[in-house]
Parts: sequence; structure tokens; C-alpha cells
Amino acid sequence: MVQSIQENMSEVFANAHPDLMRELFARFPSGVAAICIESDGEPDGFAVSSFAAGISLEPPIVLFSAMKESRTWGRLRQHDRIGVSILGVEQSLVCRRLAAREGDRFRDVRIETGEHGALFIAEAPVHFECSVHAEIEAGDHVLVLLQVHRGRFHADGSPLLYHLSKFHRLLAA
Repeated sequence: MVQSIQENMSEVFANAHPDLMRELFARFPSGVAAICIESDGEPDGFAVSSFAAGISLEPPIVLFSAMKESRTWGRLRQHDRIGVSILGVEQSLVCRRLAAREGDRFRDVRIETGEHGALFIAEAPVHFECSVHAEIEAGDHVLVLLQVHRGRFHADGSPLLYHLSKFHRLLAA
């Protein structure tokens, strides 16, 4: 249910259709991350826009959310190490591939294998090698807390931003 409260402003109620809630949530820009592993020599993973860094410093913890029904997260969560790649401004096609429900998500995607099966997207500005710290049910999703064991970053790397269902880059205000 949407109610107009001012010119060019709409109010969305919590009992609104999920598509309308998705539109409301899309008003908040976010970075995009690839959550990946290597299993039996094959890459596996997916893209998320619900990623947050700096949840805790001691121990270092990051967070993302996955749909409860996600078969991909069901496979990844079983591994000792998980690679998180914060995608860069030139990686929107990589993000779309990793977000696809069908087809070869890793076709033409350059990858790097870390220790213990973590997998990273080459040329991403930030990499975290993580393990599952905790999972918390949250509605139709699960919040996944990952403990960071090591990370690396490119000093001049710039993240890819997702806002209103489109990709953007950072610009100084």
C-alpha cells in the first residue's frame, strides 16, 4: 500500500507487496560483493548487495544476507574458507553474471584461488578470506556473519555501487 505524503514523496507500509518493499529498499545505495568458493576444482558463488564491513574489529567480522532457500549458499556454507570480493567499478558484467539464476555464472570471469578453497574475483578492489562465524534467521533471509582471516586491497580501487537497480561509481561531493 502506497500513500502520497508530499509532492514526489511516497509512504510504503510494511504490509505492502514485496515488489514495493524492494523498490523502497533500492533507494539505499550499496556496494556489491561476490561470495565464492572452489569446490572439487570448480568455482561456485553468487553476488550480494546486502554486504556490510566492520561489524566487529575484534574479531574482524563482515556480514551479508542470503535467501533462506538459496541452494548456492547451502553449498558454500559447508566450506572452511569463503572468498568475498568487493566488486569494482569495471565489474558490473561480472556482478550480473554472478547474480544470474541460470547458466555458467563464471563464464569469462577471471578468478584467483586462495588458501583453503576461498575463491576471489580477479581485479576486485578488496578481498576478504573468511569463515562462517554465525547465521541468524531474519524473515525470508539469513544474516551471515563471516570472520575475516586475511584481506587485501588495491589502494586505488573504487567499488561498484548499486542504486535503484542500476550500477554507479563514487563521485566526490
